Amino acid sequence: MASFSVFHWIIIALLVLPAFLPLFIKKPAGPNRFGPQPQPQSFGSAIQVCMTKFAERKGRATRSEYWWFYLFTLLAGLGIGIVASVTGVEALSYATYAFTVPSIFAGIRRLHDINRSGWWLLISFGFGAFVLLYWMVQPSQEDEAQLAQVFE
Repeated sequence: MASFSVFHWIIIALLVLPAFLPLFIKKPAGPNRFGPQPQPQSFGSAIQVCMTKFAERKGRATRSEYWWFYLFTLLAGLGIGIVASVTGVEALSYATYAFTVPSIFAGIRRLHDINRSGWWLLISFGFGAFVLLYWMVQPSQEDEAQLAQVFE
């Protein structure tokens, strides 16, 4: 059996170590540090917001915005897959990759809404997906303005 070279260890380190980076990022106590709390979205406005903010990692995304966009990507992927299989044009199925970047950044903004770093998306492989699912269904964390109203 061949031994691992330095190149193999570098590849393993680049693939495995980033998954453990979020473990060293601590959630700060207190109000949400990622900006003001956005308003809940309807189906159409959630799609519009996520597609216009397709590469914006700053800000927050409410539960409704994230899950409506998630439903849209599932339905669009299903529809594109059906059309690609019926027409026989397999290249059409690559159109679903257009939703990859907006979905990642919507997930980052959703984690910001519960006052977590977007780096936590790296644990989405394996059992970390269950942790992310639990976090994604959590209610929004209040921001400083809402806390000030409560304590006045």
